[in-house]
Amino acid sequence: MEILHSEVVPVRPGTAIDYDHNNPVARLLSLVEGAALAAGREAYPFEELQYLFPIRALQLYGPSPPSDGVLDPTQQDSKTDFQKQNVASFLAADTQLIRGIASAGAWIGPFLRLSYRAGPDSVLAGMARGSLGSSIRLWLRVGRNTTPAPLSVPYDAETGRYAVELWGWPGTVSDLKGALDPRGQAALDRGALIAAPSLVPGTTGDFRREALDGRFVNEIAPDHALHPTRPLHIEVGWASADGSLWDSLGGANHQFEFSMILRGWENYLSVGTSP
Repeated sequence: MEILHSEVVPVRPGTAIDYDHNNPVARLLSLVEGAALAAGREAYPFEELQYLFPIRALQLYGPSPPSDGVLDPTQQDSKTDFQKQNVASFLAADTQLIRGIASAGAWIGPFLRLSYRAGPDSVLAGMARGSLGSSIRLWLRVGRNTTPAPLSVPYDAETGRYAVELWGWPGTVSDLKGALDPRGQAALDRGALIAAPSLVPGTTGDFRREALDGRFVNEIAPDHALHPTRPLHIEVGWASADGSLWDSLGGANHQFEFSMILRGWENYLSVGTSP
Protein backbone atom coordinates (compact mmCIF):
# COMPACT_ATOMS: atom_id res chain seq x y z
CA MET A 1 0.00 0.00 0.00
CA GLU A 2 1.46 3.34 -1.06
CA ILE A 3 -0.28 6.01 1.04
CA LEU A 4 0.89 9.51 0.16
CA HIS A 5 -1.59 11.28 2.46
CA SER A 6 -3.90 10.35 5.32
CA GLU A 7 -6.07 12.15 7.86
CA VAL A 8 -8.39 11.44 10.76
CA VAL A 9 -11.97 12.70 10.49
CA PRO A 10 -13.43 13.79 13.86
CA VAL A 11 -16.87 12.41 14.72
CA ARG A 12 -19.18 14.66 16.71
CA PRO A 13 -20.32 13.16 20.06
CA GLY A 14 -23.77 11.64 19.73
CA THR A 15 -23.40 11.20 15.97
CA ALA A 16 -23.97 7.73 14.54
CA ILE A 17 -21.77 6.93 11.56
CA ASP A 18 -23.67 5.69 8.50
CA TYR A 19 -21.32 2.96 7.32
CA ASP A 20 -23.64 2.13 4.41
CA HIS A 21 -23.08 5.54 2.80
CA ASN A 22 -20.06 5.60 0.48
CA ASN A 23 -18.84 2.39 2.11
CA PRO A 24 -15.11 1.90 1.34
CA VAL A 25 -15.50 -1.88 1.04
CA ALA A 26 -18.13 -1.40 -1.67
CA ARG A 27 -15.82 1.05 -3.42
CA LEU A 28 -12.99 -1.46 -3.23
CA LEU A 29 -15.22 -4.12 -4.75
CA SER A 30 -16.12 -1.70 -7.53
CA LEU A 31 -12.41 -1.48 -8.38
CA VAL A 32 -12.30 -5.26 -8.68
CA GLU A 33 -15.46 -5.26 -10.79
CA GLY A 34 -14.05 -2.55 -13.06
CA ALA A 35 -10.80 -4.40 -13.73
CA ALA A 36 -10.52 -6.12 -17.12
CA LEU A 37 -7.99 -8.60 -18.46
CA ALA A 38 -6.43 -8.85 -21.90
CA ALA A 39 -7.72 -12.26 -23.03
CA GLY A 40 -11.12 -13.92 -22.70
CA ARG A 41 -12.67 -15.14 -19.45
CA GLU A 42 -11.68 -18.76 -20.14
CA ALA A 43 -7.95 -17.87 -20.09
CA TYR A 44 -7.89 -17.15 -16.35
CA PRO A 45 -8.91 -19.01 -13.17
CA PHE A 46 -10.47 -15.98 -11.47
CA GLU A 47 -10.19 -17.50 -8.00
CA GLU A 48 -6.39 -17.26 -8.41
CA LEU A 49 -6.30 -13.52 -9.20
CA GLN A 50 -4.54 -11.17 -6.79
CA TYR A 51 -5.29 -7.44 -6.92
CA LEU A 52 -3.03 -4.65 -5.71
CA PHE A 53 -4.74 -1.25 -5.54
CA PRO A 54 -2.36 1.36 -4.08
CA ILE A 55 -3.96 4.19 -2.12
CA ARG A 56 -3.03 7.84 -2.57
CA ALA A 57 -5.07 9.24 0.33
CA LEU A 58 -6.87 7.68 3.26
CA GLN A 59 -9.43 9.07 5.72
CA LEU A 60 -10.03 7.38 9.08
CA TYR A 61 -12.80 8.00 11.59
CA GLY A 62 -11.76 9.49 14.91
CA PRO A 63 -12.41 7.96 18.37
CA SER A 64 -15.65 7.85 20.33
CA PRO A 65 -16.17 10.02 23.45
CA PRO A 66 -14.54 10.75 25.76
CA SER A 67 -11.50 10.52 23.44
CA ASP A 68 -13.17 12.17 20.43
CA GLY A 69 -10.65 15.03 20.50
CA VAL A 70 -7.64 12.71 20.22
CA LEU A 71 -6.97 12.72 16.47
CA ASP A 72 -3.38 11.49 16.53
CA PRO A 73 -3.60 7.75 15.68
CA THR A 74 -0.50 7.02 17.73
CA GLN A 75 -2.36 8.19 20.84
CA GLN A 76 -5.58 6.25 20.13
CA ASP A 77 -5.09 3.21 22.30
CA SER A 78 -8.55 2.29 23.58
CA LYS A 79 -8.99 -1.43 22.96
CA THR A 80 -12.79 -1.22 23.28
CA ASP A 81 -13.39 1.70 20.89
CA PHE A 82 -14.35 0.07 17.61
CA GLN A 83 -15.10 3.37 15.87
CA LYS A 84 -11.58 4.74 15.85
CA GLN A 85 -9.45 4.21 12.74
CA ASN A 86 -12.27 2.67 10.73
CA VAL A 87 -11.76 3.68 7.10
CA ALA A 88 -14.06 6.56 6.15
CA SER A 89 -12.86 7.02 2.58
CA PHE A 90 -9.88 6.50 0.31
CA LEU A 91 -8.51 7.79 -2.96
CA ALA A 92 -6.92 5.17 -5.21
CA ALA A 93 -3.54 5.94 -6.73
CA ASP A 94 -3.00 6.06 -10.49
CA THR A 95 -1.39 2.61 -10.73
CA GLN A 96 -3.20 -0.71 -10.39
CA LEU A 97 -1.68 -4.20 -10.54
CA ILE A 98 -3.12 -7.68 -10.98
CA ARG A 99 -1.27 -10.99 -11.06
CA GLY A 100 -2.41 -14.55 -11.49
CA ILE A 101 -2.44 -17.57 -13.77
CA ALA A 102 -3.16 -17.43 -17.49
CA SER A 103 -3.51 -20.19 -20.06
CA ALA A 104 -3.18 -20.44 -23.82
CA GLY A 105 -3.36 -23.79 -25.59
CA ALA A 106 -1.48 -26.32 -23.45
CA TRP A 107 0.53 -23.61 -21.65
CA ILE A 108 -0.37 -22.47 -18.11
CA GLY A 109 1.76 -19.88 -16.37
CA PRO A 110 1.96 -16.54 -14.53
CA PHE A 111 0.92 -13.12 -15.76
CA LEU A 112 1.21 -9.57 -14.41
CA ARG A 113 -1.06 -6.73 -15.47
CA LEU A 114 -0.22 -3.07 -14.87
CA SER A 115 -2.50 -0.15 -15.63
CA TYR A 116 -2.45 3.62 -15.17
CA ARG A 117 -5.29 6.12 -14.81
CA ALA A 118 -5.97 7.81 -18.13
CA GLY A 119 -8.16 10.67 -16.92
CA PRO A 120 -7.08 14.29 -16.48
CA ASP A 121 -6.56 13.79 -12.73
CA SER A 122 -3.52 11.49 -13.03
CA VAL A 123 -0.06 12.75 -12.12
CA LEU A 124 1.18 12.42 -15.72
CA ALA A 125 -1.87 14.17 -17.17
CA GLY A 126 -1.34 17.02 -14.74
CA MET A 127 2.25 17.38 -15.91
CA ALA A 128 1.15 17.29 -19.56
CA ARG A 129 -1.66 19.79 -18.90
CA GLY A 130 -3.86 17.85 -21.28
CA SER A 131 -4.29 14.53 -23.01
CA LEU A 132 -1.49 11.97 -22.89
CA GLY A 133 -2.43 10.52 -26.27
CA SER A 134 -2.96 6.93 -27.36
CA SER A 135 -0.11 5.44 -25.29
CA ILE A 136 2.33 6.08 -22.48
CA ARG A 137 5.55 4.33 -21.48
CA LEU A 138 6.47 2.09 -18.55
CA TRP A 139 9.83 1.35 -16.94
CA LEU A 140 9.50 -1.79 -14.87
CA ARG A 141 11.45 -4.02 -12.52
CA VAL A 142 9.84 -7.27 -11.36
CA GLY A 143 11.91 -8.84 -8.62
CA ARG A 144 15.44 -8.84 -10.07
CA ASN A 145 14.28 -8.60 -13.68
CA THR A 146 14.16 -5.27 -15.49
CA THR A 147 12.83 -4.09 -18.85
CA PRO A 148 15.79 -3.27 -21.16
CA ALA A 149 13.85 -0.20 -22.33
CA PRO A 150 10.53 1.39 -21.33
CA LEU A 151 7.50 -0.50 -22.67
CA SER A 152 4.81 1.17 -24.74
CA VAL A 153 1.45 0.91 -22.93
CA PRO A 154 -1.66 1.52 -25.08
CA TYR A 155 -4.91 3.13 -24.00
CA ASP A 156 -7.67 0.67 -23.08
CA ALA A 157 -11.06 2.14 -23.96
CA GLU A 158 -12.89 -0.58 -22.01
CA THR A 159 -11.50 0.54 -18.65
CA GLY A 160 -10.43 4.12 -19.39
CA ARG A 161 -6.87 3.25 -18.38
CA TYR A 162 -3.51 2.63 -20.03
CA ALA A 163 -2.88 -1.08 -19.58
CA VAL A 164 -0.40 -3.82 -20.46
CA GLU A 165 -0.42 -7.49 -19.50
CA LEU A 166 2.81 -9.48 -19.32
CA TRP A 167 2.59 -13.24 -19.77
CA GLY A 168 5.31 -15.77 -18.96
CA TRP A 169 4.70 -17.48 -22.33
CA PRO A 170 8.05 -19.07 -23.31
CA GLY A 171 7.38 -19.63 -27.04
CA THR A 172 7.16 -17.40 -30.10
CA VAL A 173 4.69 -14.55 -30.47
CA SER A 174 3.11 -16.21 -33.51
CA ASP A 175 2.50 -19.41 -31.53
CA LEU A 176 0.96 -17.38 -28.71
CA LYS A 177 -1.37 -15.61 -31.12
CA GLY A 178 -2.50 -18.94 -32.52
CA ALA A 179 -3.32 -20.20 -29.02
CA LEU A 180 -5.30 -17.10 -27.97
CA ASP A 181 -8.98 -16.34 -28.39
CA PRO A 182 -10.02 -13.35 -30.59
CA ARG A 183 -9.99 -10.96 -27.61
CA GLY A 184 -6.45 -12.01 -26.68
CA GLN A 185 -5.30 -11.82 -30.30
CA ALA A 186 -6.57 -8.25 -30.57
CA ALA A 187 -4.77 -7.33 -27.34
CA LEU A 188 -1.56 -8.90 -28.64
CA ASP A 189 -1.83 -6.95 -31.91
CA ARG A 190 -2.21 -3.58 -30.19
CA GLY A 191 0.54 -4.24 -27.62
CA ALA A 192 -1.75 -4.68 -24.62
CA LEU A 193 -0.57 -8.27 -24.17
CA ILE A 194 3.15 -9.11 -24.29
CA ALA A 195 5.04 -12.38 -23.97
CA ALA A 196 7.68 -11.58 -21.32
CA PRO A 197 8.99 -14.80 -19.71
CA SER A 198 12.09 -12.98 -18.42
CA LEU A 199 9.92 -10.57 -16.40
CA VAL A 200 7.29 -13.04 -15.13
CA PRO A 201 9.08 -16.41 -15.03
CA GLY A 202 7.76 -19.68 -13.65
CA THR A 203 5.60 -22.70 -14.40
CA THR A 204 2.71 -24.24 -12.54
CA GLY A 205 4.75 -27.41 -11.89
CA ASP A 206 7.58 -25.72 -10.00
CA PHE A 207 6.05 -26.27 -6.55
CA ARG A 208 4.76 -29.82 -6.75
CA ARG A 209 5.49 -31.85 -3.64
CA GLU A 210 8.06 -34.02 -5.47
CA ALA A 211 10.00 -30.86 -6.44
CA LEU A 212 10.93 -30.26 -2.79
CA ASP A 213 13.31 -33.23 -2.51
CA GLY A 214 14.41 -32.19 0.98
CA ARG A 215 14.39 -28.45 0.27
CA PHE A 216 12.30 -25.65 1.72
CA VAL A 217 9.72 -23.99 -0.57
CA ASN A 218 11.64 -20.70 -0.33
CA GLU A 219 14.60 -22.35 -2.06
CA ILE A 220 12.63 -23.40 -5.14
CA ALA A 221 12.27 -21.08 -8.18
CA PRO A 222 12.98 -17.92 -6.13
CA ASP A 223 12.16 -15.60 -9.07
CA HIS A 224 8.79 -17.22 -9.78
CA ALA A 225 6.21 -14.48 -10.38
CA LEU A 226 3.65 -16.44 -8.31
CA HIS A 227 5.92 -17.82 -5.61
CA PRO A 228 3.72 -19.09 -2.74
CA THR A 229 5.98 -17.87 0.10
CA ARG A 230 8.31 -15.23 -1.36
CA PRO A 231 6.98 -11.66 -1.83
CA LEU A 232 7.13 -10.21 -5.35
CA HIS A 233 8.56 -6.69 -5.36
CA ILE A 234 7.72 -4.45 -8.31
CA GLU A 235 9.29 -1.10 -9.17
CA VAL A 236 7.46 1.18 -11.59
CA GLY A 237 8.07 4.46 -13.43
CA TRP A 238 5.50 5.87 -15.88
CA ALA A 239 6.33 8.33 -18.66
CA SER A 240 4.65 10.23 -21.47
CA ALA A 241 4.92 8.67 -24.92
CA ASP A 242 7.91 10.83 -25.84
CA GLY A 243 9.65 10.20 -22.51
CA SER A 244 9.80 13.88 -21.59
CA LEU A 245 7.53 13.63 -18.53
CA TRP A 246 7.86 11.07 -15.72
CA ASP A 247 5.70 9.95 -12.83
CA SER A 248 8.47 8.17 -10.93
CA LEU A 249 8.67 9.97 -7.57
CA GLY A 250 11.67 11.95 -8.75
CA GLY A 251 13.54 8.85 -9.94
CA ALA A 252 12.91 6.80 -6.78
CA ASN A 253 10.10 4.97 -8.63
CA HIS A 254 6.86 3.61 -7.19
CA GLN A 255 7.45 0.54 -5.03
CA PHE A 256 4.78 -2.17 -4.85
CA GLU A 257 4.79 -5.66 -3.39
CA PHE A 258 2.60 -8.71 -3.59
CA SER A 259 3.33 -10.13 -0.16
CA MET A 260 0.22 -12.11 0.76
CA ILE A 261 2.14 -15.11 2.06
CA LEU A 262 0.35 -18.45 1.63
CA ARG A 263 1.57 -21.34 3.76
CA GLY A 264 1.30 -25.08 3.36
CA TRP A 265 0.14 -27.37 0.61
CA GLU A 266 -2.80 -25.97 -1.35
CA ASN A 267 -2.63 -22.79 0.76
CA TYR A 268 -3.98 -24.62 3.84
CA LEU A 269 -3.50 -22.63 7.04
CA SER A 270 -4.39 -23.81 10.53
CA VAL A 271 -4.13 -21.87 13.77
CA GLY A 272 -2.99 -23.59 16.94
CA THR A 273 -4.30 -27.15 17.08
CA SER A 274 -7.68 -26.38 15.48
CA PRO A 275 -8.07 -26.09 11.70
